[in-house]
Amino acid sequence: MKIPKNKVELLKRLEDIAKGKCFSTEAQVFALALAYIINESCPDDRTTKRVFRKRN
Repeated sequence: MKIPKNKVELLKRLEDIAKGKCFSTEAQVFALALAYIINESCPDDRTTKRVFRKRN
C-alpha cells in the first residue's frame, strides 16, 4: 500500500472508502468523520513525510 503524499491524497482515499461498497457502514462513517476532522484541523500544505518517518 502506497502512503499518501499529502492532505489531498489522504482525503481522496478517505472519500473512496466512504463511497466504497466493499467496506462496512462503520468503516464508511469513520472515513467520512476522519476526513472532516483532517480537513478542518490540518493546514493544506501538510505532508505525511513527517508523520511517517523512517526509523533506523
